[in-house]
Amino acid sequence: MPPHVLAPTIHVLGGGAIGLLVTGHLLKGQVPVRLHLRQMPSVPTCLIPLSFIEAWRGPGTPGQVLQCPVEEAGADGPIECLVIATKAQQAREAVGPLYSRLTRNSSVLFLQNGLGVFEEVANLWKEERDRQPFFLLGSTTHGAYRPAVPGEIERSVVHAGMGKMWFGAASAHENGSPRLQNLVRNLSSWVPGLALDPRLLDAKEIRDRLVEKLAVASIILPLTALSGQKNGALLSPPLETLATDLAEEVSSVLVRTGHSRMTPSWVKGRVREVAEGTRENVSSMKADVEMGRRTEVEYICGALNRMARDAGIHTPLLRMVQGLIEARQIRKVDNET
Repeated sequence: MPPHVLAPTIHVLGGGAIGLLVTGHLLKGQVPVRLHLRQMPSVPTCLIPLSFIEAWRGPGTPGQVLQCPVEEAGADGPIECLVIATKAQQAREAVGPLYSRLTRNSSVLFLQNGLGVFEEVANLWKEERDRQPFFLLGSTTHGAYRPAVPGEIERSVVHAGMGKMWFGAASAHENGSPRLQNLVRNLSSWVPGLALDPRLLDAKEIRDRLVEKLAVASIILPLTALSGQKNGALLSPPLETLATDLAEEVSSVLVRTGHSRMTPSWVKGRVREVAEGTRENVSSMKADVEMGRRTEVEYICGALNRMARDAGIHTPLLRMVQGLIEARQIRKVDNET
């Protein structure tokens, strides 16, 4: 039986690189999908072309143009499965218009950098806990970016680096949920191109993965954004020295808060490994700063600084880095007013 007969319609919220990556693989797997964009069409569900290139397969890999259904503004009807792939700072506001369509029969999957997004979105149901959806937290190591493509292609994504993807229960009381386990297992089968682990991780496992990713992101993203350099610049001075100093602070916070294996050497090693593997990449925070967009720094460096404060740890370098990124954002707003 083909996948589209079994699968529910998967709604993907967010037209950035990860949102389009997930959408492209869903379309390739013949899974029903609806993409939700910031500027939604005012006509019934329409199709837009999606240029989808799996560059990780090697030089000269031909791309595909997939016809992608986009949900219209004001659409109704229940949503059985929603993947939130917006930037962290956009998630709560973006979910708002879909609130009435999400019920206790819905599953909501998060794919963001940083920590704190799930809590903000879940708070939408604080007065109606009895109709709150099931929540899953996700983490991915896939490399993807949106190139500037001239012409008629409205959306495009390059799957640049093959990685993996994991989902886990957002709260401990959903550990081992048969419903969530079946969803993850089915997604893994329907969308093999995402290399999704078919096992539902428990709440501690998925949060550990998110914290590991947070440690690396808190160093690579702000340093590349402030310096205007690609990721590979962290492999040599002066950014290498700054990255080493930041790794010491980040490790001190994580070890104190229960992540004992994230020693300074572990953090430094992971940062170097990621910087080497993505040396030609432009980080998302660098791109956001250069485009004058609000960044995810509050959910990355900010999350670590809050952990440090609660643990009584001083993180002067991490606080300075966060403040400099925020100052860049404020300056851009001031220049536009």
